[in-house]
Amino acid sequence: MTFELWRDGGEARLHVPLHAPPDPFVYRTLYDERPQYLVVGGLVFSPLTKNYLRSRAGRPEAGIPQQLRYYAQYAKLDGLHEGKTEFVVLTRRLPHPLNAYMDDFVEGILEEVNGRAIGNLSDVRAAFALPRDGYHVLRFAGMDDLLVLHAETTERADPQIFDTYGIADPEYIKETPR
Repeated sequence: MTFELWRDGGEARLHVPLHAPPDPFVYRTLYDERPQYLVVGGLVFSPLTKNYLRSRAGRPEAGIPQQLRYYAQYAKLDGLHEGKTEFVVLTRRLPHPLNAYMDDFVEGILEEVNGRAIGNLSDVRAAFALPRDGYHVLRFAGMDDLLVLHAETTERADPQIFDTYGIADPEYIKETPR
């Protein structure tokens, strides 16, 4: 966009490039888009979207967790979006012995997997491909506890979990530009 400025009796032109980078915020409702997800070890990861928050609000018994409200409204103002094109949430746990004690992590914002920072759902998939010393180690925002999965056990359990819950495709990830 070009601006013409008049100041102190003179004219100047200012050229300002306009672009809309991917925004990790949840301001817009997504229409006609298939929801993105990744299922590993019965843990379902998805980007934090306005659509997801609306689905949570539709269940009055559960409500929307405070951390998700905060990230949806204030994370950009507080600079928590740097290096991210979306916030990734552990949206649910599909019960299985592998993940039996992991409910406390559900609806947490994923920060790191196997030592790799998470900036979008594609990063989660890539990080799970590189276990550390035979384990997957997940760190969530605002939590001191780590979620740890034995990598080989997870890999063996996934087909059983997918079969039990009728999951034909364990992921749908739309690649987003950085």
